Amino acid sequence: MKFLSFAFNVLSSTGLLSSIVSNFTKKREYKSALIELYETNKSIFTFLTIFNVGQFFFWGFFLIISSGFLYNFSLLSASWALINSILFIVAYYQSRKSVEESSGTTLSTDFMKVSSIQTLFAFNAGLDIFYCAVGYFIIDKMQTMELDAFGAAIILQGLLLLVTDIILLSINRKMTEKILTEAE
Repeated sequence: MKFLSFAFNVLSSTGLLSSIVSNFTKKREYKSALIELYETNKSIFTFLTIFNVGQFFFWGFFLIISSGFLYNFSLLSASWALINSILFIVAYYQSRKSVEESSGTTLSTDFMKVSSIQTLFAFNAGLDIFYCAVGYFIIDKMQTMELDAFGAAIILQGLLLLVTDIILLSINRKMTEKILTEAE
């Protein structure tokens, strides 16, 4: 017992005890900001899943009642909405898993994970621009009604995804700044 008292006094007098407590508190502060980031992503992915499921039914309705250009446009738009819904469901579960795993990770591991998420959003934004370019190319070079409809649908989905990825990237960057500030 005397040894514990002596060790406590040494730690207190050298400032090591306050340093240990301070580091532990900072770790909890940045972890709460990290969990807030993952929870925000989960909420956004939930909204985007619901939005895309709604889009799937909206365009599916037009598949039933339309023909020609609108039919082909609706066909591709409904397909994209279904694919996007699946992707956002996967992203939701990845964010949920990240929340569960965050307690046992280090700052460097957390930072690498958050950086890879941001890189993914930036890469996706580049792909979205490519989708729009492909849609324009299809409309410009392939002079058929079906392909014009497909090109227009690709441009619409590419623009929606571009806006989504830019918003997600900016939200994640802003929240990462908060994480880094609290980890200092």
